[in-house]
Parts: sequence; structure tokens; C-alpha cells
Amino acid sequence: NADLIIRTSDKVEFKVHKNIMAMISEVFKDMMSFDAVNLPLARTTSGSGDLKSSLEPQLVNITESSRVISNLLKLIYHAPPPNSISLDDMIDLFQTMHKYQVTGLDETVQDLFLANIDAKKNPLRLYAIAKKYSLKRIS
Repeated sequence: NADLIIRTSDKVEFKVHKNIMAMISEVFKDMMSFDAVNLPLARTTSGSGDLKSSLEPQLVNITESSRVISNLLKLIYHAPPPNSISLDDMIDLFQTMHKYQVTGLDETVQDLFLANIDAKKNPLRLYAIAKKYSLKRIS
């Protein structure tokens, strides 16, 4: 039932729901409202040459990797989070959430961060990340 396909920089496609993406991301919400006004119903031809209506999922190409989008979509769709996640992957996740103005996942992301990142290894870097992305429980 997906009505949106997100294609990552490494050409992996994720089938998602426009309504869910619009609820969680201001950027996707703006994209979807623009499409609702400006895109006509898609038309395709059948094998006999007749026109038939179809609502093909919209394709959106993004610059992020499948790894970061997979992690983000697990959080959005309430799937089990990754068993372990590196600091670099967490930073990519924060950057992507910031870029797409993802809201409503602050506590979940901070829980994931706290469960997977050892603060003793690089406390100043972690503090800088926490401040940059307003991770109040961490900073």
C-alpha cells in the first residue's frame, strides 16, 4: 500500500507511506502538499494501447545512504532499532533528521544514542553533538 518510494544515493528503494512521512517530517509534508496541488493523476497505457488510470507511487531521490535511511525508517515505523549503531551512524541519523525536519522522535533517538555510545571514549565530541542537535538528556 506504499504510495511513495525513497531512492537513496546507493540506489536502494524504500517503499513508505506519504501520510506517515508528512506527519513526521515538515520537508516531506511540504513535498506532499505541493504534489497534491500540482500533479495530475498518472496515465499509462495497457498492452492494448488503451489509457488507464494508475496511481503509481511517487519516486523521490535523496542524497542519503540506505544505511541511514534504514535506521531512520525503523524509528519512524516503530520497528526494532538496530542492535548496535556507531557514533558516525548516529551523527548521520541526526543530520538526516535535521535536514528533513523530523519531529516526534527526540526521546527515542536519545535512548538509542545512550544505549549505544560510550561517553567515556570521547566526551567532548559527544557533548558537541548533543549541543548541536539539542539532545537535552545527553548535554
